[in-house]
Amino acid sequence: MPFPRHLHDKEKSVIVAMARGLPIENVVLNAVHDAVVQEMNDGGMGSLKFLYSHPPSVPGFSQIREATYADGDGVPVSITLNVDRDGRLYELDIWKADNSPLKIFPTPESLYIK
Repeated sequence: MPFPRHLHDKEKSVIVAMARGLPIENVVLNAVHDAVVQEMNDGGMGSLKFLYSHPPSVPGFSQIREATYADGDGVPVSITLNVDRDGRLYELDIWKADNSPLKIFPTPESLYIK
């Protein structure tokens, strides 16, 4: 499992774009600057789990936004932004339709945000 790290700028920009217009937009904007994440074992698709010094008060998470885009090879990719029960960022879940590694990480402009 990869070591914890801070978000890369390209990851921050996608998360911020996905949170735009949501009631928790300001919470997300503040959280991404200091967020610590761990890359998930997803075969190179780019999913990230957010790490905190203490667990949520109630286990579980909720999806707050979904987006799609076409990877560099044309394969559809689904991205969901999830928060834990305390309203903190939980994960950026990225799933490529053929389960292959991402060719190109998305940009906010490439996303179709639902």
